[in-house]
Amino acid sequence: MRAIFIDSKNETVSEWDYDGDYKNIQKKIGCRVFTVVGDPDSPDDLFVDDEGLFSLTPETKFFSLPWLAHPLCGNGVVLRCDDEGESIETTTELDVYRDAISFHDVNEVVAECHFQNVDEEEVKEI
Repeated sequence: MRAIFIDSKNETVSEWDYDGDYKNIQKKIGCRVFTVVGDPDSPDDLFVDDEGLFSLTPETKFFSLPWLAHPLCGNGVVLRCDDEGESIETTTELDVYRDAISFHDVNEVVAECHFQNVDEEEVKEI
């Protein structure tokens, strides 16, 4: 089935023929555990490394898309899901992602982070 592969290291976006085995998503994006990021305005699902931030190095790459709240670490795979929650191919044109994506190195992402001190009393209330 047709998927889109986002390769942060090489800064490319390409089509990938996904065979339906979730282990091949893990291999393709280079992770042990993945998570799925969705956008309520899009039928696409974006599979990314759930533990990507645990092993940052100076070579770590990120990507961002205008509809995401923040950059995502590592590589990604774009698919869709059916009414039963099973992965199906995306029909989004490749150029939608190619035109919208930005790639970043770890220093760019860290420089853009805005850390906020949280009052311990506020945390206890939550």
